[in-house]
Amino acid sequence: MKNILFFTEIYKDLGSGNLVRSLHLLNFLKKKSPEFKLFLSIDDSGLIHETNLLDNKVDVVSLNELKNFFFDCVIYDSSNPKIENINFLNNISEKIVALDFFNYEIQINSIINLYCHNSHNLHKFKGNLYSGLKYAIISEKIIKSKIKKNNFRKRILVSFGGEDPKNNTIKALDYLRRLKDNSFSVRVIVGELNKSKKEILKYNKLFKVTGHTNKIHEIYKKTDLIICGGGTTLLEALFLNIPAIVLPQNKFEEKFVLDISKNTNIFELSNLSNTSKIFELMNNSDKIVDGMGMRRICKIISN
Repeated sequence: MKNILFFTEIYKDLGSGNLVRSLHLLNFLKKKSPEFKLFLSIDDSGLIHETNLLDNKVDVVSLNELKNFFFDCVIYDSSNPKIENINFLNNISEKIVALDFFNYEIQINSIINLYCHNSHNLHKFKGNLYSGLKYAIISEKIIKSKIKKNNFRKRILVSFGGEDPKNNTIKALDYLRRLKDNSFSVRVIVGELNKSKKEILKYNKLFKVTGHTNKIHEIYKKTDLIICGGGTTLLEALFLNIPAIVLPQNKFEEKFVLDISKNTNIFELSNLSNTSKIFELMNNSDKIVDGMGMRRICKIISN
């Protein structure tokens, strides 16, 4: 039996989106490849331990215990890669597969990412590179909940993840409030680590504001337009054919969104003043994000 370690780094002010992504992949691999024994280790660097996410019946190994193991493969996922961790993992594993990684000066076996940031350094990388939206990780719940919509009811969802460091939630809500358009309904999901959470909750008089939910797949069924950042929520919107207004959260998202907007129905916030233009457009973006990403990644891991 092969031993596979999922090693995830999450950081204060960067949220735990990559941990959620790793858990989706871990659970998928557990179902599809029972010949693998799976382990999980988290370097949380001071972030509150996300115990609610760890209901996977997976063996969790502490950082101190890892030196007693040897793994056939490590799946490494980090918001801010630590070279010391990568060096350590190289010593306790046969191979490393890095997710959403674009530091091509670090020599590891395989990199899987959605977009080739820092491509000017690509010539320095000697391993295997798998890049593109076909490797997007979409949860099985969302894949199973996909429905074909025949009409738009002008239902807007505003969601900027757990942290929203640029306060884009408030920017979007202020814009919606100024429009004074009663023809659409607005639902807002505010992350637990959002520093402006109290201020956002005050908008509950105008819009429906709720906290983190494990039933986002059900909310998507009742959503006709999403206002979000350039991360996981955008990928889910593309898969579900839901038009998106995108406010990137960082320079990497800006570049990523600019590139994929050429082939998808992604809009700027100013387009909300002409809602008919948005709601009349049907999206064919599921041809770009097809929901097969986890299957492709698991094949790479198995090989």
